[in-house]
Amino acid sequence: MSAQRQGWVLGQLSSLSYTSSSLQGTIILPNLAAVLCDPECWWTPRQFNPGHFLDKDGNFVVRDIFPPFSAGHQMCLGD
Repeated sequence: MSAQRQGWVLGQLSSLSYTSSSLQGTIILPNLAAVLCDPECWWTPRQFNPGHFLDKDGNFVVRDIFPPFSAGHQMCLGD
């Protein structure tokens, strides 16, 4: 059994009511490996491909699917 499985935890919760008292106040942390390996979001999800974040001229492109350094009051200074 692996310590960390890849999968969409939020997808498994989609059939539940979010007004349920058992879910209120629950912190949901998405599995970053599952996000990075989603074939619907990346051209080559299982390979290192810097092109995922570059345009045709080689400039950095912020992708909506991957915002870990571009959100919140502690966002990356390089963005």
